[in-house]
Amino acid sequence: NLLENAKMKIRALMTAVLFDGVFSKPDISSNTHESIHTIILSITEFQRCTHAKKARRPHITLSFAQSLDGRLAPFLNESSYETASNYPLSGEESLLMTHAIRSVHDGILIGGRTLYIDNPRLSNRLWHSSGTTQPRPIVLDPTLKHIGRMSNSLRARNVLVFCSDKLNMDEHYGRLPESCQVVQCPIMEDGHLDLAEVMRILKQDFAIRSVMVEGGGLVLASFLENNLYDCICITIAPKWIGPGASISTSRKIDAINKNP
Repeated sequence: NLLENAKMKIRALMTAVLFDGVFSKPDISSNTHESIHTIILSITEFQRCTHAKKARRPHITLSFAQSLDGRLAPFLNESSYETASNYPLSGEESLLMTHAIRSVHDGILIGGRTLYIDNPRLSNRLWHSSGTTQPRPIVLDPTLKHIGRMSNSLRARNVLVFCSDKLNMDEHYGRLPESCQVVQCPIMEDGHLDLAEVMRILKQDFAIRSVMVEGGGLVLASFLENNLYDCICITIAPKWIGPGASISTSRKIDAINKNP
């Protein structure tokens, strides 16, 4: 689906929206605000369907931007696989769309490494409509390694931080930003948090009924691999990056298409 008209030249972006295994094909106009509004209506309608199923977890939207060659960001150093901070993949129109999608979710989730590298505010500042509230920032940081390095430079506010239930929290007392609430959660054998349990806690204990997952690549891949998603929004920018970070969605989407 074309989000912006091709007349926007190099800023033109293509956004594919996948709902429950079926690519959505809403009528998209050449007007950016009308186009975004159409996508938002589709997402909120699908959220209502998810809530009607009385699932034990929130509605989950995966949302990310990538280049034509499927990269999320370039490597600064291929030997260390460090990525650039806040690499400008998106234009003004797609940024507006991101904030619009945030406006219809109760929470925005990212990984601890992404938080440390980008230090995003994880809020909706650009899309204004009646009845919307600010989403709650959610961070996955199993060892509290990343958020523990940020002190009070953290720009996001009222952050929920999920970490391992094996941690001794006394060792982290006074090291974490004041504007965060830590929630301990079971971890898997590979050391990653149990995402299904994280989602259950968000809905049961914090009344978060919808979550937008923005990154990074490993977090997005984990949600895909665990079949924890209801909607996928992929914005493709007209850029070619070369060596860089990516996530593999092709096999998952191929499987969805074969088994709708």
